[in-house]
Amino acid sequence: MPMSKTDPVLGTVRFTEDEIHTAGAMRLYDRFTPTAGHFVFDANGNVTKPSPFQPGVYFVLNYDYFMNLVGGVDSFRKSMVWLPTIEQCFEILNHLDCPIGEATTSRIELYRRIASTS
Repeated sequence: MPMSKTDPVLGTVRFTEDEIHTAGAMRLYDRFTPTAGHFVFDANGNVTKPSPFQPGVYFVLNYDYFMNLVGGVDSFRKSMVWLPTIEQCFEILNHLDCPIGEATTSRIELYRRIASTS
C-alpha cells in the first residue's frame, strides 16, 4: 500500500520546482555517496513506479532495492538528484566547513548556499 502524503513520520512532503532545479545544480552525488534516508528526484524517469509524494520524487528507504530498481549506483548517481532535508543541509554545510550563519528553515536558501560551494 502506498505511503500517504501525510504520513505521520514524513509529514507532508513537497518540493518546489525551484528547489528541484537548485538541487540539480548542487550535484551532490558527485561529492557524496547515495544512502537510505534520501529524498531524490528521478530526473530521467527511470523509476516506473508511481511516487507517493509528487511526480518523480522518491524516498530511498531500502538502498539495495532502489539501486537494483534504477540499474546500480552509477546509474543512480547520473539520473537522481538528491533533495536534502533541512537537517541534511545543515550536515552537508558542516561537512563542507561552510558557516551556516543565520538560522534558517528555508530549504531553498540552504540549497543555494550549498550550490555556491561547488
